[in-house]
Amino acid sequence: MIKYPLILLFSFKLEAGAIVPIPTLPSVVPVVRKADAFDPNIEIRVKGLVCSACGFGVKKGLAKTKLIKLLKIDIKRQVILVEYFGIEIHPSEIKQIVKNAGYEVHSIKWLKKKEPQRYNKP
Repeated sequence: MIKYPLILLFSFKLEAGAIVPIPTLPSVVPVVRKADAFDPNIEIRVKGLVCSACGFGVKKGLAKTKLIKLLKIDIKRQVILVEYFGIEIHPSEIKQIVKNAGYEVHSIKWLKKKEPQRYNKP
């Protein structure tokens, strides 16, 4: 990821009827990006998740659902934190994905309230 891309700017001058570029010093323009804060929706405790390779199969399986926005694995706590796009993944589907990866779900904890997001609250 490039935070400060180099942009070369050229000036032009007219010399003997031809336009000749005059290179100027490169200027560094910082790219302002909105900080995408990780805000997980669910916490999945997985038994036997002890190394990064262990979590790869689970990560790959969850990514196939196309509903995952961001996923972080905490090996020390044996936890997978999942942020999804808005469509919730059913717990039985999560358990099946983890089981297919060769692990067992200990618990699933929802970190956000399950209220519908409406424009006009009643």
